[in-house]
Amino acid sequence: KLRGHVFLLESKSVEERFNVSNYDRETVYSNHTVQLIEERFNRSGNTMLYWSLISFSERSVPEMYNILISHRNYQTAIDFANYHGLDTDEVLKSQWLNSSQGTDEINMFLSKIKDQAFILSECVDKVGRTEDSAKALLAHGLHLTNQYKFSETEDDEYSQIWDYRIARLQLLQFGDRLETYLGINMGRYYAEYSKFRIMPIHEAGVNLAESGKIGALNLLFKRHPYSLASSVLQILAAIPETVPVQTYTQLLPGRSPPMTVAMREEDWVECDKMVRFIRRLPENHEISDQIRTEPIVRRSLRSLWPSINELTIWYKSRARDIDCYSGQLDNCLCLIDFACRKGLTELQQFHEDTSYLYQLIYSDETDGEISFSMSLTAWEQLSDYEKFNTMLKGVKEENVIKRLRDKAIPFMQSRSHYLTSVGQEHVMVDQSSADHEKDESFLVRWLKKIALENKVEICLLVIEEGCTEFQSKGFFRDESEAIDCALQCIYLCTATDKWSTMAAILSKLPQKQGKCCFKL
Repeated sequence: KLRGHVFLLESKSVEERFNVSNYDRETVYSNHTVQLIEERFNRSGNTMLYWSLISFSERSVPEMYNILISHRNYQTAIDFANYHGLDTDEVLKSQWLNSSQGTDEINMFLSKIKDQAFILSECVDKVGRTEDSAKALLAHGLHLTNQYKFSETEDDEYSQIWDYRIARLQLLQFGDRLETYLGINMGRYYAEYSKFRIMPIHEAGVNLAESGKIGALNLLFKRHPYSLASSVLQILAAIPETVPVQTYTQLLPGRSPPMTVAMREEDWVECDKMVRFIRRLPENHEISDQIRTEPIVRRSLRSLWPSINELTIWYKSRARDIDCYSGQLDNCLCLIDFACRKGLTELQQFHEDTSYLYQLIYSDETDGEISFSMSLTAWEQLSDYEKFNTMLKGVKEENVIKRLRDKAIPFMQSRSHYLTSVGQEHVMVDQSSADHEKDESFLVRWLKKIALENKVEICLLVIEEGCTEFQSKGFFRDESEAIDCALQCIYLCTATDKWSTMAAILSKLPQKQGKCCFKL
């Protein structure tokens, strides 16, 4: 008769109930209409307990059901639900939520729940504590959403079916991230996967690059090539400048995207129809990154590979940073060399300039008086002639020819416009040539500077060497240039004790039919 009612009982020991200092005995008896006496034993011995009914209140069937569930009296709750015809889903949900949520619990509780929205939210939002449970949750969610494939007659883009398809994309993305995470961590599963699976993929790339984890970064690029295409330069720039370029040459970008990728096969939901639906979502959609799987990105964005200009600028900037922060010019040279090998011929001259600087700094010539040091940035800012002049800095009679042949002359000949317009910078031979601009080679211009310093002995050696090879590409373009250069060097020398050297210069000039081919 009292089904559905709750009785609230109060228990007190004999001593408490009949303590005259606290209660009046008659008052105690008059305030209670029902008394039950029950013998109990506790650890300290026998104690007589009195039970008193102090109140009772009515509870509805749903309230009683919720009370049983909240107290985790699951079997009683199930019996109660079956007796009153209630849905047992709430019991199963509570059992699942309060379990370890492993693979066994998925089979025992989650798979038996009828509320598909709840199941799907658990599969998407929950991260398994172990690798097996994480994979089992994703697999269960994919199995559930597999029934919502596209049909030819479907035209309602606002039905709940699309929510399930969006959830399927999330599950696929989380699965891809899980495989990538396991690969990065050598098959070991850690709790930090929960952060990795939702962070923007380019941030994960930057973190790996900053840590110098080249192998893991290589795996990331292969697993997520389309998502990372637009961020590849930013990620590679985060690699510490001290890391040898040879260790990450396989990551360096070329003119076109890499052909080697490690992607799974497309799922049925990763189709053009789904791409069109995603495009209509708000740009700042909260799960935008979580639904853009690699096949979706490939279909929607096509190619975001950096342009040739962007690649060229990046390689130069990266080389400067390596030189600035590590001082490893050989690393810079290696970087640009690999860029040229990957088809970026636009960097060929930059490679040559860097190579010449490297030769200057790490020259085999041993001269204790000369210590050359210059940054790549400072070297770039020099004009071609200034670079030529720097190559010959500190030369002496015993090494000038070797320095010219090994460094300066090849550099001069490699410039497509190695003739410089001297203009107002050229030295005036007489007043009649004051307003005349004359094109001079780097060598002629340098020899005139040397002559002004009265170092005609060096001029003699260079002119003598240059006058022996007009037929091949040598020091001078032709005989006329050599003769003109020799005369200007003689006129520019102001020393009065160099007459014999000047005469020797004239004697080295080319002859025609026994006569010198110039007029004094």
